[in-house]
Amino acid sequence: TWPHLWLNEGFASYAEVLYWEARADRYPGSAGAVLQFDQSSARSAQGTLVVQDTLSISNLFAGSRVYSKGSAVLHMLRYVLGDTAFRATLQAYLTDPALTYGTAVTDDLQRVAEDVSGQSLEAFFRQWVTEGTGYPVYAVSYSVHPAEGGHDVYVHVSQTQTPPTSNVAVFEMPLTLAVQTAAGEQRFVVHNTQRDQTFLLTVEAEPTGLVFDPDGVLLRNDGVDVILDVAPGQPVIDFALTSFPNPATDHLRLDVAVPAAGPLTVHLVDVLGRRVRVLWDSTAPVGPFRIDADVRGLPAGVYLVQARTETRVYSAPVLVVH
Repeated sequence: TWPHLWLNEGFASYAEVLYWEARADRYPGSAGAVLQFDQSSARSAQGTLVVQDTLSISNLFAGSRVYSKGSAVLHMLRYVLGDTAFRATLQAYLTDPALTYGTAVTDDLQRVAEDVSGQSLEAFFRQWVTEGTGYPVYAVSYSVHPAEGGHDVYVHVSQTQTPPTSNVAVFEMPLTLAVQTAAGEQRFVVHNTQRDQTFLLTVEAEPTGLVFDPDGVLLRNDGVDVILDVAPGQPVIDFALTSFPNPATDHLRLDVAVPAAGPLTVHLVDVLGRRVRVLWDSTAPVGPFRIDADVRGLPAGVYLVQARTETRVYSAPVLVVH
């Protein structure tokens, strides 16, 4: 329908990116250039991706909105779902009996994507499509501290967007952080759910740098400041939780940091919100520590690692495969 025109034009624009990806052997870099154009144009989009005023032709067919932002949002949906699930979603969306040769709205795409992936995408579609405007503005700082067997890298991510840049206080998104080390690059995916959030990453070789969103997946401010904090002493810890490897097969390593010692429970939760395994239920020490968890015997799928202190709950997604 007309308010959901992005499903038509956004897909058309993103299909260009997919085409140039498929021709990368002959036209290297073209897919990235087209995507960067879409992202740059999308930063000037006004209003939500779902068009409220369909009486103005220029508003309805605004290139930065339904075309460019539609393309950029689909690329982020692909990032959130993973390439295999994203392509399976497109196939299911195309062949859905309720939609084939019919009319679709945004809820239909969300429904199909959730059915295929097993993920809840309510926050994603609310902040990027139906209610949210604009894009996140990130600022990143990090500090490096020697640790047993390697180095701890504390990464602080803040979102500073305000109206009119965006009406969304916090964009909840997975973030890829690439730690450059003397032995090469090591990547981590963390789940950003707060306006100011600290993550603890552990690497064996000495870190030499940090790259935020190294593949340029996110619709965000162009040129994110990444600052090395060289101040001595232990950094102020809000709360940190990272898991490795992700996907996991038999075992899962959790790196946790809490600001104060106290009771902590960590559960593995399935997509229906059911706690399927206790990973930790004891007193947590202040600062960073590690939990080695056994995930053998669990059905393959997407789970949440849910950590609960006396004052807050934090969740991070993990994929279990066998």
